[in-house]
Amino acid sequence: MEIGRQNESTKVETPVSSADTDRFRSEILSDAEPLAIHKDFAQESAAVQRQIADFQKEHAVQVVPSGKYYDYVLSAGGKDQVVLTTDGKPDSLDAAAKKLEQLVIEKQSALTKIFSVTFSAKGENVEKQWIQKPDCTWERGPMIKARSPQLVELAGIEAALYRAQPSQNNSDGTQTKFYFLEDNYHKNERILAFYVHSDKNGHGAVYYEPGANLGVPATEKDIERSDQTKFSNNESIEALTLHELSHSHQDRMGWDSGKMAGIAKEFGWSSFYDKTENETKYLLRGKKGEFYRYGSDHCKDKEAWVCCDKDGKPLDASGKVAGSFKTAKQFTYDQVRDLAEVRPLTWYFPNPKEMFAEGMMFYRSNEERRAQLLRESPTLYAAVKKQDNIESAEAFGKLADGSPKYIRNSEGRWSESTSASRKELADFENKVKAEKQKTSFVPPLRRRQFAYAG
Repeated sequence: MEIGRQNESTKVETPVSSADTDRFRSEILSDAEPLAIHKDFAQESAAVQRQIADFQKEHAVQVVPSGKYYDYVLSAGGKDQVVLTTDGKPDSLDAAAKKLEQLVIEKQSALTKIFSVTFSAKGENVEKQWIQKPDCTWERGPMIKARSPQLVELAGIEAALYRAQPSQNNSDGTQTKFYFLEDNYHKNERILAFYVHSDKNGHGAVYYEPGANLGVPATEKDIERSDQTKFSNNESIEALTLHELSHSHQDRMGWDSGKMAGIAKEFGWSSFYDKTENETKYLLRGKKGEFYRYGSDHCKDKEAWVCCDKDGKPLDASGKVAGSFKTAKQFTYDQVRDLAEVRPLTWYFPNPKEMFAEGMMFYRSNEERRAQLLRESPTLYAAVKKQDNIESAEAFGKLADGSPKYIRNSEGRWSESTSASRKELADFENKVKAEKQKTSFVPPLRRRQFAYAG
């Protein structure tokens, strides 16, 4: 989700639009679990087991007894890697922690060198917390501190950066900074991540909330070897980061400089001017020419999908103006997905930016996700592909015919645009289109329905 832009009419700084408030429900992280303690520690005392568990939660590596030694295992990139070894004694954990901190510093330096991105430091000031008052206005609270990232988080971010580039570059020419927050951005509201247009330095950044990456696979390859009943096929640190960097793409492409309405129209959204709030808002078009809107009557109300007229006024079951969201005919996420002119790929589509970001996440992820996007929402696929190619042309240059010098292959990586690479991509797309429609795996309510606000 993206946050931090000023209201265009009032110029009053607000942290988030009302269309996203359902992402801030506390239950979304209630069942996240850290790494399990290795079975060989079962004979150790309860105190030692707690010590091991606390270490694993803090560093996201598993401690594995190996004879007289402890191996420290990082699961990332589809494999388990022993990143260091110490004596097999609980008091060796302090030395291991220091070594892991050094490995984190080295990995950050490598990613900064390749992508020019930076990361928050332990104890760094981020910005003051947002607190919503009863009248729905916002005020600032205490300063939020950051922590340094874990190795597993850097592995997921690295995987995303290779696929998201050049979107890690901000529209102002600077590079994205990744912050790992120690407290919630909104008081008493737990989510996963945000893309902010302007951090304390005035540049685009990604904020990961407390617990956002707890027990979550680093990359898509790690999901393939994880418990499929716990994680959906688009829930990883890599996928979360791809989504957030899609908002950086939108910033780079001028969505908030007059281009959003035209782009959104291509994948099923129409704009209207909300006179009560003095701002442009968006309606999702239905297959029969009807419109759907996501919102509520009050900031403390649960938001819902309703049918509405072209001016955004909620309608009741008879098609008459209802006067409020509460009295309008409401629809579930699944119902709206089925009724929409252009099918949203996931349950997170409160507005055009988020629907597009979910699509771009799939488009840039890997061949399986790319195929799912093309099968289930070909119009959204086409819109994402078009914008991705425009960004490529602006960043890497054009061929003589005006097409981009580089195109994104089916695995989400850049390839030089040649007759062979274009044919390979066309063959992939034609094969997917010819396949019999496969049943979509709808992400479970555990995290994905209200997973990350950004």
